[in-house]
Amino acid sequence: ETVVAPTEWHGEVSNITALKPRPFRSMIEGYPSHFDETACVFLMEDARCGLQVLAEIDGKHPWHYKPFSCWLLPIKLRNGEIRLFDENTDPFIFSDYDGFISRIVCNRVSDCGAAASETLGPELDFLGKILNRDLRAELAQGKKSDQ
Repeated sequence: ETVVAPTEWHGEVSNITALKPRPFRSMIEGYPSHFDETACVFLMEDARCGLQVLAEIDGKHPWHYKPFSCWLLPIKLRNGEIRLFDENTDPFIFSDYDGFISRIVCNRVSDCGAAASETLGPELDFLGKILNRDLRAELAQGKKSDQ
């Protein structure tokens, strides 16, 4: 069985993992009504990623076994540009769908939360090493140009 496969939805192609049922509405307050109650097949009962746990048990980098698209979420690379979407820029907001990236629990904007570029620092730094780029600086520069 294919575990990670490209999926097309509303003209966007992304790689997603296979899914399994998960009763999120009874577990998460404010779970979006337009979301299916499914989760990645690697999501453990305690909400940790099974692939990350396995990598740590094996003494490897935590993302060693994780698909690229998984350890990057919610970071997006498009045409060489790095993006962190929010409720104003979520590319998955349609007339019949109230967003995805800005609605997932790990990417909701919170007045008391840290900036995504800070919270996702390890991911940005790791990807930056691969690309030989300073992604945190690029995000900061992009934010300045948006103002």
